[in-house]
Amino acid sequence: MTYHRHHHSLCALAFALACLITGSSALLTAQTPEKQPSAHEKMPRAEILRLAGSSKPDDRIAAAEVMASEGMDYDLFWKLMNDKDPEVRQWVIYALDNFCSEKQSDIPIEMARKMAALMEKEVTEERIRAAFDGSKDSKKAEDNDLGLLYASALCLSRLYQTTALIRTPEAYASWQEHVLRSLVFNLVSDRDHQGDAPEEYLYVLLALINDPEVLTHALQLTLENLDDLPTSRQLTALEELWGHPLLGAGKPMNLILLQELAPFWESVRDHILRNLKDKALKERTMALLTHIDTALTQARQQLGEEPAKATQP
Repeated sequence: MTYHRHHHSLCALAFALACLITGSSALLTAQTPEKQPSAHEKMPRAEILRLAGSSKPDDRIAAAEVMASEGMDYDLFWKLMNDKDPEVRQWVIYALDNFCSEKQSDIPIEMARKMAALMEKEVTEERIRAAFDGSKDSKKAEDNDLGLLYASALCLSRLYQTTALIRTPEAYASWQEHVLRSLVFNLVSDRDHQGDAPEEYLYVLLALINDPEVLTHALQLTLENLDDLPTSRQLTALEELWGHPLLGAGKPMNLILLQELAPFWESVRDHILRNLKDKALKERTMALLTHIDTALTQARQQLGEEPAKATQP
């Protein structure tokens, strides 16, 4: 995976997580053509058509982003979703996710079904296995671009939440188990081969899971090797989990997080305190560790020997 592709995938994931938690409407920051209309002007349709038909991938990505923010031409957008370049498809899907978050009711149900069916092909269990098998072989990893997997999983999750494509909570939970939890499992298993990418992808995926049973299983996988990680990654894990929309402080599943974290806590906390070199991080880190310490003490008093359960929000 080239630096350019890796860098843009991480930027997109950071944006996606911000949208997921805050509802931000900021656009993705793929490279765009030199001339853009002002913030108050809509791009002329002729210019969108020109960009969509361009031989330059960045132009085709820009066409999708403009449609996602200014008005959707579904037939043209559908063509871009089927682009021959996987990186273009990836960014087009991120643009679709942005569109879904802002204008969810605008997508005709038949088009939503077509879009979902296309993305579902990217996140089959076979496709996920192939992508991670390829992560140890540069050529295969390029052919099985992980960024496209994550973009599809993210956008499908949004589409399922905002349309009637999945009609029951049980069906949605099953999809989370087979796709989102499967991605979490492969990321955790493959941490040593992916550099910093797993941490970025992992916490985005965890934030998408809202089924308590699937989330608990994914959390257990995430914490499995927590005490073996470097200090910086342990801190990342604690900060991300403590801010999780369901597992975080004051959230419905916080007791479950504390129960799963308890067996690792003393060794992880001591490891962080021994190896914390950055003075700028010290105050923030000490505050976080103190909060978790206090919460664990209260949880032990509250739970005794009883297993934790999700609380009502």
